[in-house]
Amino acid sequence: MSASPTLRYRLLLIVATFAIGGGIGLWLWWSTLTQPEESFPPVSQLLSLKDVEGVVHPPSKWQGKVQLINFWATWCTPCRQEIPLFASLYSRWQERGLVVVGIAIDEVDAVRRFGDEVGINYPSLIAGKDGLGLLARFGGGQGLPYSLLVDRKGNIVERKLGMFRESEIEALIESYIGPG
Repeated sequence: MSASPTLRYRLLLIVATFAIGGGIGLWLWWSTLTQPEESFPPVSQLLSLKDVEGVVHPPSKWQGKVQLINFWATWCTPCRQEIPLFASLYSRWQERGLVVVGIAIDEVDAVRRFGDEVGINYPSLIAGKDGLGLLARFGGGQGLPYSLLVDRKGNIVERKLGMFRESEIEALIESYIGPG
């Protein structure tokens, strides 16, 4: 028994819609990854955001430090898997000038609960839904996790969409802070 012409037409229309939509989404994502570094705003133009306690943290607070800025959300499985690595890196490298800053595209209560559960020991700022616009401004498109490594002068020196491997991020941090 074969499908009626109307059903085949509808299925074809649905497949075509997803293909076109997926292609546009892929093009938007790729265009942010291939955008020249100099077209991104300086990290000093990040918004002053509040942490889970309501304390405002301006970007100038971390001037002169190597910054690992991570856009994440509690509903993002790879983000949840990567955060213990960032907590460990912060513990090991903070005395030598590393600051890890999480920018959560999430609600305060969810971030607080998750932070308590896994032991986030670094500033975790709340961007809420507006964080998607901030993420896009810094080249992340709509993908999470997305991280920026910023040198002591405030220049974005590395961008990463997806999870870091421990050896990969350790080597990057060491290259900007120096060997122990």
